[in-house]
Amino acid sequence: YIPSFRIKEDVVAGNKVNKLTFTPERQGSYDIACAEFCGLKHSMMYTKIVVMPEQDFAAWYDLKNDSLEVQKAAIGN
Repeated sequence: YIPSFRIKEDVVAGNKVNKLTFTPERQGSYDIACAEFCGLKHSMMYTKIVVMPEQDFAAWYDLKNDSLEVQKAAIGN
């Protein structure tokens, strides 16, 4: 649930893709909260969405991708 945008989407168990599409009109940082009781630590399920200009996002995305390192998984027995 994104209170500032009044947008909520339910996640359906078993669906491989849950998608919510919208176009925000204001830049800024906005809270996202889990809106359904989903189990232990439900009250800790908060994060943020950041709305920024497209060129700022592209620069952030490129920076994140450049800093990622691919690691080989350990082979188990």
